[in-house]
Amino acid sequence: MRPLLLPTLSRLWRDATTLQLGADPERAVVLTAVDPGVAAFLISLDGRRSLRDVVAAPPPGLAGAAAESLITALIARGAVVDADTLTPRVARDADATLPPLPPALVSALLTHGSHAVDRMSARRRAHVLVRCRGRVGPVIAALLAADGVGRVVVTGTGVATPDDVTVGGLCPDDVGRPYVLATLDAVRRGSPAVDTRPTGELPDFVVLAAGPLPLPADQVRWTSAGVPHLPVLLRDGVAIVGPLVAPGRTACLTCLDEHRRDRDPAWPVLAAQLATDRRGEPAEAVVVTTAAALAAAEVSGHLEGVLTATVGTSLEIGPPGVPLRRRSWTPHPRCDCLRDAGAATTDDSERSARQ
Repeated sequence: MRPLLLPTLSRLWRDATTLQLGADPERAVVLTAVDPGVAAFLISLDGRRSLRDVVAAPPPGLAGAAAESLITALIARGAVVDADTLTPRVARDADATLPPLPPALVSALLTHGSHAVDRMSARRRAHVLVRCRGRVGPVIAALLAADGVGRVVVTGTGVATPDDVTVGGLCPDDVGRPYVLATLDAVRRGSPAVDTRPTGELPDFVVLAAGPLPLPADQVRWTSAGVPHLPVLLRDGVAIVGPLVAPGRTACLTCLDEHRRDRDPAWPVLAAQLATDRRGEPAEAVVVTTAAALAAAEVSGHLEGVLTATVGTSLEIGPPGVPLRRRSWTPHPRCDCLRDAGAATTDDSERSARQ
């Protein structure tokens, strides 16, 4: 155990002897009767010394037992973490320098405390496939890489056009390049360490961001394979994120088509045309990037085992001034997707065992 006071945690003096760690009122830790010696002691918790060494040399007025109790209390509040769980290969001598912690890890530590490392490990082990076309897919893939997903594989066709360029995704210099190569560069800008190589194995999660409507083959393939998937669509200036499909447990994308056909008998004809519509995506950049950020957060949460907002639900993001719209989707009686629940659960268990 090498105690580390989170380096990005704000240290705010409420008065001459009251120190607040953190700026969020709900999570901040307030310490009273803090003299200069105790303040220096807290700053010295830099993850380079063992707990035994730290409490063996407490500041004046703070006995070893009291120092250990203070550290234990700060660990319980998430202000102090064990550096060994974050950077186990760092040398233990006093001259060792602790590498900077990734922002995603620091955020997870502040939010989830001792569970943060497990959550980030789940992301690091994950294999996510992003089916890309247009602007939103590359941004999602780059965000997933930046926030610690270990393997992000992308697909795409054709060459990049000016309509594919957006903040956080493809750049103006990418125009005319093969679309998939430009997308891979965007992913590596998110994280140079990300693995982008296909494995030939089923991914742990699939993002369908390849047009105004998922291709029929994608709708069936991933449900049949038991792979969770999330459509992210741009239609008529609106981004639609979800529903997140957990095969065998939620409505699938075929269920959505059946519900739409109930309301509009012509829907199958319209859907066939939408699925192959190759025109650009008429959406504002703020809509595209908001949808991408939401989608990446949903994927990361699912990989960590969190029940996310889009499970069985789609969220529609319009331009400024248009309220967020939420739609809930239930399995359709004409669809047999839930009949394979046992097989889907088995597939999920096998993938978890491989991880």
